[in-house]
Amino acid sequence: MVENVKFRNVQEVGESIIQHFESIATQSLETQYTLNDNSVLVQMSLETTKRLVYHIGKVIQSDDHASNGTKTTMQTLSREEGEKALLDQQLISTVVSAIPYITRQLWEHIEEQSDALELSVTDVFYITKTIDPLIGEFVQGYTKVFMEQAEDNFKSFNDKLTQMSVPIIQLFDGVGICPIIGELDEDRAQLLNKKALEESKSLRLNYLILDLSGVALIDTQISRHLMEVIQSLKLMGVEVVMTGLSAEVAMTITSLGIDMSPYAIKQNLQQAVENLPIRPK
Repeated sequence: MVENVKFRNVQEVGESIIQHFESIATQSLETQYTLNDNSVLVQMSLETTKRLVYHIGKVIQSDDHASNGTKTTMQTLSREEGEKALLDQQLISTVVSAIPYITRQLWEHIEEQSDALELSVTDVFYITKTIDPLIGEFVQGYTKVFMEQAEDNFKSFNDKLTQMSVPIIQLFDGVGICPIIGELDEDRAQLLNKKALEESKSLRLNYLILDLSGVALIDTQISRHLMEVIQSLKLMGVEVVMTGLSAEVAMTITSLGIDMSPYAIKQNLQQAVENLPIRPK
């Protein structure tokens, strides 16, 4: 009998939150925004807060806070709100910064109802164990959407930057140039191999000038990759002309015992272009 009374009291708290969810949400945000401002940002924050407060009320009313279904529902709600916020180009702080105010307003409402509902210490403790995890689940799911988007943006930017770090530029019909600037690590060497083959075919190149004047140092492994690129292009009928080799790079290649005599090597880009058997039309 005591358990039934306890559940009824807690259930009535949930019903009260559901009945007053709009005013709770509004009062939660009043400390942050001027709510008579009809700006899109304010209205979207208010709508998200309303849905969160209403959902918390429903869970308390149903006494179902510990079920997997409740957790899944909150994860779905938080993800939906996060994705909607991203679509509307909101900042993550727009809603997350309001969470302490939402929590405080919920408890102020519960305190106002506590005498009428005859809430015991046990009831309050039970409600606390319901509200805190729900809000935690919401914040986790909401911020996760933004973090995933940030990671995707970073990966996309990094991929584009990597692609730009190995450009293949057509100088004129049949002739292209690939200027390499900075450290030529294994990832860039593999990308060079891939792009050189693809772009040479796409641009119908007969000659590719590999300008290494921006590369100060390469190691043994990268030197091997470089030779593999040249050999692969040769099999496709593309002759590689290397220019701008520093003394350090030349010494590294020589130390590998690689015979450079079969390869076309020029001191600079001008010499490389002048010595080509084809000219711009």
